[in-house]
Amino acid sequence: MDDDSNVEPLGAKTKPVDKLGLRLIRYTPGGCNHSGVTYVVDEKLAEVQCGECGAGLEPIWVLRQLCEKEAKWNRNREEYLAIKQEVQGRTRTRCQHCDQMTSINVKGRLSAY
Repeated sequence: MDDDSNVEPLGAKTKPVDKLGLRLIRYTPGGCNHSGVTYVVDEKLAEVQCGECGAGLEPIWVLRQLCEKEAKWNRNREEYLAIKQEVQGRTRTRCQHCDQMTSINVKGRLSAY
């Protein structure tokens, strides 16, 4: 009764799909991951190269990387502006180490935006 001749093995497990419906392959250990580098763009040929290893990159992938960095920068900026608004006008705060009131040194730090 136990005839295993009709049994087909299952294929290898695939990586899970992210929330956008994309299967992303991010980083290959030991290789350049092409992030955090300068991208060399040839506008006439519509080609992009990694500034670190010189590999040809897919322009859409590079665009996505740049969009993610910009979104992260915007989130950090919004958080910074919220903190700036919260401490605007305050000159003293309670020290978390000694629990005493101390002056806030914001001279020149919060004027960047």
